[in-house]
Amino acid sequence: MLDELDRLPIEQDSADRPAGGAERASPAQLDTAGTGLPSWIWSAMIAEYAVFFTGLMFAVGRDREAIFMLVISICFAVMFFGTASALFAQKPVERPSAFERGSGDLQTWTGPMSRGAVAAQILVVPGCLAFFGLAMIVIRAFVG
Repeated sequence: MLDELDRLPIEQDSADRPAGGAERASPAQLDTAGTGLPSWIWSAMIAEYAVFFTGLMFAVGRDREAIFMLVISICFAVMFFGTASALFAQKPVERPSAFERGSGDLQTWTGPMSRGAVAAQILVVPGCLAFFGLAMIVIRAFVG
């Protein structure tokens, strides 16, 4: 059955065919197994999440229910970073990304950007969470 399907011709819509009847080659897809992010970005992200969870623990970790919910959230974060780390460790050694090599602006979906701008976009949400965790400590100190 599958052999018969493999031999069937694939019809193209006339709008998909280039003018003049010539066949167009499809662009090659690059296989990238990693994220292309340098390790310092991952370290900074993990540190920001650690500050966030530490802040929440000091601010609201006074009763068992709150501690239980924080432990579950921490376990999810550890699973997220741990799974990513384990999967990236399985990839073959590859050439360092443009971000790691430091050669000019980076090409992004929205156009070329500097490394600092790309790093800021990646770290802004974990940074805001870390700020929130620290703000919770300050608020708790004044309120309770």
